[in-house]
Amino acid sequence: MVAKIIPAGSYAVFTAVGQHPQTLIKTWEHVWQKTDLNRTYTGDYEVYGSNFHSKTPPQVDVYIAIEK
Repeated sequence: MVAKIIPAGSYAVFTAVGQHPQTLIKTWEHVWQKTDLNRTYTGDYEVYGSNFHSKTPPQVDVYIAIEK
């Protein structure tokens, strides 16, 4: 396990649900195509929580740093 410091700020959250990594790739493609996010590029990250390893379809939350 690796600890990282995530900058405080506002984040838009996108959720990829389904077969990994295909749905995660599609989610990132969606993020890159959005022009109205006002991204800060200071701390984008992905969360692989308990829903990723459960028997349900895998889920990954993608956090994108944005201006308020």
